[in-house]
Amino acid sequence: IDDFILQSQRSYSKFCRIQLKTIILIMYGSGIRSGEILGLQWKDIDFNKNIIDINKSVRDGRIKSTKNEYSERKIQITKECKIGLEILKELRNNNFNKEDFLLLTQYGNMYDCSQSINKLWKTFLDFCKIDKRNIYNLRHTFATRAIENGMSPKTLQKILGHSSLQMTMDLYCHVSDETL
Repeated sequence: IDDFILQSQRSYSKFCRIQLKTIILIMYGSGIRSGEILGLQWKDIDFNKNIIDINKSVRDGRIKSTKNEYSERKIQITKECKIGLEILKELRNNNFNKEDFLLLTQYGNMYDCSQSINKLWKTFLDFCKIDKRNIYNLRHTFATRAIENGMSPKTLQKILGHSSLQMTMDLYCHVSDETL
């Protein structure tokens, strides 16, 4: 990603490419959905308690409630998330208020949908010569690694905001069976 930030001659600004790095770190480190990361505001981050409060999402250009009642949750800030958040703070020169969204376009506007970051993500994959895939796969990577490292499916269910343990089991628990 650092090579992409420094060397890319694409149409995306360096500001946007640096933000992609933070998106990757936060999504990979937390398993949150792309719409949820777009809806995060600085007031949703508690650095003292190391908690991210996921309470809204951006879909179709609007701030909406989370996907379902289980998706509204508080999760721990992991090492990867903390790095991403610190980069965002630096990128903004610590010049923001609690109401500001974490991710803003280079023009200071809210991103209107996940497709905006997906296009940048696909440009990054192309730069790396990696087959196209959705940025949502970072959520799956987080979950897979969590199970492989011994996290209980029930804990993972709560972190991901799944409505049922069965959903989490169906999607991710086969991974641990394959690693035995």
